[in-house]
Amino acid sequence: MSGSNCVICNEPLENGQVLITIREKGAKTINEVSSKHRHQNVFVVAGQILHQECRKKYTNAKEIQKIGKENTDNDRFNRLTRSSQYFDFREHCLFCGQSAQMSDRKYGIEVYPVRTFEFQQKIDAICKDRKDSWAADVLAKLEYAQDLPAADAIYHQKCSVNFRTGKNIPISSMEGKCIDEFVFKRKNQVTTLSSKLNIKVDNEEISVDPQLLFQRLVTTANTMFPDVSEVFKYELSAVPAALFEPSGLMRQAQKSTLADEIWNTGSCVFSDDLGTDVHHVIDGGSLIQRIPWKKGATFAEICQSYIDHINNRYPIPIIVFDGYGSGPTTKDHVHERRSKGVTGTHISFKDSTPFKSKKEIFLANGENKQNFINMLCNKMDNEGFISLQAAADADVLIASTAVRYASCYPTVVVGEDTDVLILLLFHAEENSKPLVFQSDKIRKSKVWDIKKTKELLGNEIVYLLPFIHAITGCDTTSRLYGIGKKEGLKRLRENAIFRELASVFLKQDATSDDVIQSGQSALVILYGGETGESLDQLRYRKFNHKVLTNSLSCVHVQSLPPTSEAASQHCKRAYYQIQEWTNDSVHMFSPSDWGWVLQGTSLCPIRTILPPAPDKLLHVIRCKCKSGCDTRRCTCRKNGLDCSSACSECKGLNCSNCKVLEIHEDEDDSDI
Repeated sequence: MSGSNCVICNEPLENGQVLITIREKGAKTINEVSSKHRHQNVFVVAGQILHQECRKKYTNAKEIQKIGKENTDNDRFNRLTRSSQYFDFREHCLFCGQSAQMSDRKYGIEVYPVRTFEFQQKIDAICKDRKDSWAADVLAKLEYAQDLPAADAIYHQKCSVNFRTGKNIPISSMEGKCIDEFVFKRKNQVTTLSSKLNIKVDNEEISVDPQLLFQRLVTTANTMFPDVSEVFKYELSAVPAALFEPSGLMRQAQKSTLADEIWNTGSCVFSDDLGTDVHHVIDGGSLIQRIPWKKGATFAEICQSYIDHINNRYPIPIIVFDGYGSGPTTKDHVHERRSKGVTGTHISFKDSTPFKSKKEIFLANGENKQNFINMLCNKMDNEGFISLQAAADADVLIASTAVRYASCYPTVVVGEDTDVLILLLFHAEENSKPLVFQSDKIRKSKVWDIKKTKELLGNEIVYLLPFIHAITGCDTTSRLYGIGKKEGLKRLRENAIFRELASVFLKQDATSDDVIQSGQSALVILYGGETGESLDQLRYRKFNHKVLTNSLSCVHVQSLPPTSEAASQHCKRAYYQIQEWTNDSVHMFSPSDWGWVLQGTSLCPIRTILPPAPDKLLHVIRCKCKSGCDTRRCTCRKNGLDCSSACSECKGLNCSNCKVLEIHEDEDDSDI
């Protein structure tokens, strides 16, 4: 037996493991299951000696079932990715699976390599948006390669465009065809996210450029409505453009501008000595992003890097983390923006598991993030740290924890978020120990003295800061196009009526009508309106003013104030967020009553409940002519409009009523 190996593990028999002599029945069992082990076939005979543990594991039913599933998955991948008998990322198009070579470019077929990981992330996000069979095929390749640039992946430019623009060609219909022979019929096109923002006319969804739609609606309204101002209670756009981007996402606010404006008010810097026994309350979300993860390191080693970082900087740390997976929240919208639609694959891991992915992809999966936080908190607790976790967003818990500790000890809050600064100013107590807010960045870090800043601003302004932060845009509310936080803070300081309106949002028992009425009046002031003027009236007046003063350019729809209806939803979202920041009983409120709607498993903002324009106006912004558009039966020509891409037949291209582009040759061109 000396010198022989176990045929299953190929390790020496005499390595300390328990040995077993195989009988005839046992040999038969091993040989039967050998076919299931595609990459580990063995053949044994009665009397042969093996490791007992190897034999047990090799014939274990659960292990065989697991291997069978892996083989099935591999077969599926091979079936999806091969164009002939196999798939090679360096020889076949990532999208169609057909043969592709860089040398094909000389024949007019554009082939490109995948150069950046950002490209891979975009394709991954599109796969999750499409949710069709072609997307499943491409996603299987992404998950198999993990790093396309490293795999030297290539693709046909035409396939990339077709995939990204919503075309849908099953793999089976590609086989045996040249890439230039593919025909993408309308019935094979998938519905993408952008199509959800189209407007509906005659039960048909049409896609029109937002600015073109606005111009056509306004032009037509002048001839159809005795009082054109009535039309301006509608957005005249697919989305409320002052509050939402054309993609449908809320306009993103630059939250730090409010902190900058407060800092510039006067001396807010902490310059005293904190003394001893200083407690540090650390924003766990910021901390997780701060430390880089080394590829190949185990999760235990990654956790230790956080513990070492804290030990080296903070003598008495309290770390506060966000919570994930507790259900839909009002921050679902901002999570979608930050992840750019990318959802990382769920990974099961333990202390000894090596990290082989990319940090941003791993953390893009909420379950991964929650499990990692659980692991990190356990290790921090064992180290003697105090770790806390909120049910969802941790900003309020960070501020309340800091205020509680500041009642007894000098306390420093370490974080980056302007939300935390505003909450510290709002909740801090006058007779507390020193309370400081600072970034964990070494360079250009502002060190805020919270008590000094409160005295500088005054109690009334500090009390109303949550209103300014929410109404001008935070994580859960839209930025107002053209209205910055600097303007909001200025109005708060100078306008007593504005402060009175703002105070309604801090009342725990305010009704929806109170919030809407006060919020709309506050927005009128922010947009420079007159006393008693409604948002819709102001919107029309602003439009006329811009028409008269902007002689060289058109009026952009987003530059107008939001309609009263869109503003109502915005104000309700702002009120709900303010109550989350300031009211311990916010759990009594339902987001669905305050500008949010549950769609699937996520909370989404209600943009407006009105259609983009009056029905009779929507019906004339496009024609359905089938013969030239050369008579006044063409609704576009009748209303003085050029035909456009919204027209059902001519598409603004092949008719007598489309705009003709004049091409002028450059007079300076000459042969040299």
